[in-house]
Amino acid sequence: MGNKVINTTSVKLGIYEESNDSQLAGMLGDVKEFEDGRKFRLCKAGETLAAGYIVQSPVVLSASESLNVAAAAAIGDKEVVVDAVTNAEYAVHALKDGYLVGEAIAGDIGTFYKIKDNTAMANGSEATITLYDGLTNAFVADSTQVTICANPYLDVVIDANTAPIVGVPLIAVTDEYYFWALCKGYGPGIDSGSGITEGDYVEHSAGEVLTYAGVAENPCGVAVTDLGTDDGGIIKYFDMG
Repeated sequence: MGNKVINTTSVKLGIYEESNDSQLAGMLGDVKEFEDGRKFRLCKAGETLAAGYIVQSPVVLSASESLNVAAAAAIGDKEVVVDAVTNAEYAVHALKDGYLVGEAIAGDIGTFYKIKDNTAMANGSEATITLYDGLTNAFVADSTQVTICANPYLDVVIDANTAPIVGVPLIAVTDEYYFWALCKGYGPGIDSGSGITEGDYVEHSAGEVLTYAGVAENPCGVAVTDLGTDDGGIIKYFDMG
């Protein structure tokens, strides 16, 4: 078994490369898999990233929750008009390939959709969110509420235990550049200072890994090599993305 790619997309970017090509925006979240079980997700950095440090999705703004639906929408409609509230500010297209869930009215709670596009959303104004699929329940103006999140692979940052983890870059990544994050299989890990023994289950903490204690978090992988205090080592990651 060598280093052969067995499943990939049309993304022309190597796992040890980064790019600021805007055409990659439509491919965020694409998967590249190798015959040895390694799996990567295409991400865009939201800050400067370091090799070997786990990254997470951006934190969802609290004001992105319980957005009021400002106009009625029938079953089958693909456009949802919402009132933006304080700090729920998204530029045009910023929610592309994010998600929307219905809440706060019987029949709508838990209905879930992928976002195709959005108009600019700013405090005090209405915005239109376009879905890939039509509504399965009618939304009622000034009664239905929705919660949204952006694409989880857009503007990823170093893990801070405040959002789902995505993977780990194999290279240092420039802010606003696209790159492949390893999300499953053998890859690098940085010890948090605890010291890790080969075979230990590990969890994540602020981008680093530490011995899994059986509380608080599920393990994100298992140590393949010993990791001395603050050292790098090899981790076999469970599927993070």
